[in-house]
Amino acid sequence: MKKNIIIGLFTLAYSSNIFASNLDLSNQNPSPSPSYNNEANEAYSNSKWNKTPYIGLQYGLGGNLFAGYGKTFGQSQRYYLGIEPFLMIGLYKPYGVGLSINPGYLLTPFTLAYSRMGASISSEWSGPMLGLGVQTNLRKNWDFRIELNTNNLLQLGVIYKF
Repeated sequence: MKKNIIIGLFTLAYSSNIFASNLDLSNQNPSPSPSYNNEANEAYSNSKWNKTPYIGLQYGLGGNLFAGYGKTFGQSQRYYLGIEPFLMIGLYKPYGVGLSINPGYLLTPFTLAYSRMGASISSEWSGPMLGLGVQTNLRKNWDFRIELNTNNLLQLGVIYKF
């Protein structure tokens, strides 16, 4: 099961670039395999990942309502670091709060592979929250996320970037 989920995450990351390349997002012209030249670096530095506040909702067995801020850095602007405070909500999991740091790498100007390192506190459970995920642009300010984490296992999410 976990092997199928991981394969699904990588398939989503690859296929989202093909989908996103057909969208007009900030007049960028991404290619499936961008080169490491000035033009490609400009596409990454002008992408919606750089200095972006956002809000979102994730849901699996339990849900997360979260806000965050992310920034790209490095010469190629492909490295990403985000921070997310979140509120856990849901039918099967207790209510709680948490905070995580999400380091990642931009696979394309539209697709981010990331990890989650944080902690959550609730009335029934407190401890670390670790995960891996892929986030991709759907429209100009809207993203879709799929994540596998230690609290709720598989979660799907929608994000709005300001």
